[in-house]
Amino acid sequence: MEFNDLRLQDIRTVVYYCSRKIHFSASARQDHFIGINLSGTAYHDLGYKKLDLYPNYIYFFNQRDDFVGTTKEYGYCYSIHFTTVEPIETDSFCKKVTNPDVFVQKIRAVERAWLKKENGILQMRSLFYDFCSFMLHVMSTPYASVDARAVRAKEYMDAHMQEENCLHTVIERSGVTARRLSDLFKEAFHTTPHAYLIERRLSYAATLLETTLITVSEISIRSGFQDLYYFSKAFKQYAGVSPSEYRAGKQPR
Repeated sequence: MEFNDLRLQDIRTVVYYCSRKIHFSASARQDHFIGINLSGTAYHDLGYKKLDLYPNYIYFFNQRDDFVGTTKEYGYCYSIHFTTVEPIETDSFCKKVTNPDVFVQKIRAVERAWLKKENGILQMRSLFYDFCSFMLHVMSTPYASVDARAVRAKEYMDAHMQEENCLHTVIERSGVTARRLSDLFKEAFHTTPHAYLIERRLSYAATLLETTLITVSEISIRSGFQDLYYFSKAFKQYAGVSPSEYRAGKQPR
């Protein structure tokens, strides 16, 4: 069975982690690993090939592949560990991507569904297959540099997402029309500036709910939402529960 025909058996875990080992190894593993290296550098020797992970590299480590590795620079990875009904014949692989945030968003979606799988696994499987399909599409697409205007827009939103007029300012600073910027941004990051800004604000709100005791109303404002009703509705679509329920459950992201 090739990677593009894989049949999911189970997702064992979804993990965001930083390895603190200089030298490491893996053998006789039960799970396949799929995910993205967000920062740091690590070298992996699989015997028949080498996979070097740098920042913004996606990867797939086949369960059958043992490896020894060396960490050159500590950093963070976001991985899904899973098993399949049949072995996967596709070799382990990795590739640099221009849109790491999209991969993180898709892994988070899988993670949220995985945490609630007792309520049904259909959505979890659907999101996982969507992630794998997206990864295959990116693997088959030649690497291309990102338009600098899209990069600057993203960097500005990351730094000023709480500001009410953030999106309007981004468009003004870009020097192009809103439609043109949207096209450039979507080509680079596979989402629109508006959707990206909302996701960043909701992600920040989730962090505040997990780590502070300030009111939901104050979190709404600090996250860039001036309308509490809109914030609550958007957050429930994002996390599957209301802000108050999310805080009460203390669900890990």
